[in-house]
Parts: sequence; structure tokens; C-alpha cells
Amino acid sequence: MIMKFYEVVEQVSVLLQRRKRVPYRVLKREFELDDEYIEDIKAELIDAQQVAKDEDGKVLVWTDEEGSGERVTPPLQSTPPAREAREAERRQLTVMFCDLVGSTALSEQIDPEELREVVRTYCVTQLWIGEFPAVRFHVKQGLALYDPHTHHALSYGQDPGVAFHLHASQVLWLLGYPDEALQHAQAGFALSQKFSHVNTTAYGLGMIASIYHSRREWQAAQERAEAVVAFATEAGLPHFVAQMSIYLGSTLAAQGSPAEGTAKMRQGLAAQLATGARIIQQQWLGYAD
Repeated sequence: MIMKFYEVVEQVSVLLQRRKRVPYRVLKREFELDDEYIEDIKAELIDAQQVAKDEDGKVLVWTDEEGSGERVTPPLQSTPPAREAREAERRQLTVMFCDLVGSTALSEQIDPEELREVVRTYCVTQLWIGEFPAVRFHVKQGLALYDPHTHHALSYGQDPGVAFHLHASQVLWLLGYPDEALQHAQAGFALSQKFSHVNTTAYGLGMIASIYHSRREWQAAQERAEAVVAFATEAGLPHFVAQMSIYLGSTLAAQGSPAEGTAKMRQGLAAQLATGARIIQQQWLGYAD
């Protein structure tokens, strides 16, 4: 998978800010760049953005200690929501460079569809162990590999593009970007409506219900959860009925009906366990406890 130019520039910038001085030989090895690509990066960071300088033609040096230089934003880079009547907040961030070991060689051996599924599996794994920067990076890879004309939902349970938007929505929410998380959920929902595939449709509906629930927009979450339950009941998808019943109960409890909400959550949890599925069981237990 070859990243676009400004995605490479962004990663080089972050690495340079962290290490202050990086030899060009290291950049070539780290990002698999040739001499011409290095010259383009120098032109961007030294001449255009004026955040770095060349040292003896061997080392790229970060000079923008005040952080005043222009920043290039990749597709999934998000702007935190504005805070109302609050002072500016300083946040500590951890930046991680990540890639699948051997992915370059692997991409030459398998077709893009198979590679996309490798990336997707890696995304899910990294999401649940808390490696959120890795998820963001590989979500971009997965969406770049996605082709709705060749990647069929029947082969994977649900449309892969919809799934990648869900992962993007989840990780952006966890990193503190609720508006961008909602945008990806809406994009995934819109995409899910283009397919005559009930599991993908339910997946897209559930994605919207989930993000509204996370944002504590209870009325909107309730309406979406009810829509999923109705659709999944008619389509014969007990897994979605159970999960969305838990969400629905949680929204009812949050809106002032704790007894009704708790009963609905416990009903959904029992239905979920009855399917034999144990996926993210601790999350559902937490809601229904």
C-alpha cells in the first residue's frame, strides 16, 4: 500500500518533531523513499512550510520549536470540538508509527481484496487492545483499498467499506473527536443503504445508534436503536435485536425511566447470551449491570 505524498509528509513531520534530527538515510529506510521523494519532502518542509532545515545534505533538522509552521492534515486527521466557556486545555498525546510487519512483501503476493481483509482484521485486534493510533493508520489503508464494485458483503458478513467507517467512528470517538466520529458513522450508514444486504443494512443502522449513544444524544440514539430492532426483527437477525435492545434500554434509563430501561437492557443481554455469542460481552454487562 503506497501512501499519498502528504500522508508521508505528515508522518515525517511527526517523527522529526519527536527526534529533532533525522538522517536522510533513515527516512529512506523508514518510509521506503528514493532520492527524488526525499527532495520533494525537503522542498515541502524546508521551503514551503519552513519548519525544518538541511544540514550538510545528510540530516533533516526540525526548527519549528514554537509550532508555528503550517501542518498538513491527512484524511482521518480530526479537529477536536470547540469547548464552551473554558480555558484552552493542554493534552498529552502519544504518536505511534505503525505498519504490518512484512506488509509490503505481502501486498505483492496477494490481491488487494485479500490484503484489505488482513488490514481489517488487524484494525479490529488493535482497537480492542487499545492501540488507537494503529487503528487510525490502518483504517485509512483499508478505505483506500476498498472498491464497492468488487468487494462483496456476502463474502465478509457485511460490506467492508461500511465496516471500516465503523472502526473509524469508534477510534475517533475514543480519541476525543465526537463530531468526526459522527461523520464517519453517517458515511458508513449512507454507504450501507446502497446494498441489498440485510446484515450490512443493520450494521449501518447500528453504527448510527451506537455513536449517538456514545455522544449521549439520548433521543436520537433511542430512535435509531428502535429502528434497528424493528428492522432486525423483521429480517431475522437476533444478534442485532439483542444488542440494540441493550442500547435502547440504556437510552430509556438515561432519559428518566430507569426501571423500564434496566428491564430492557437485561432482556437484551439475555437474548444476546442466548445466541451463543460472547463478543464484547463485558461491554454489554456494563450497560445492564
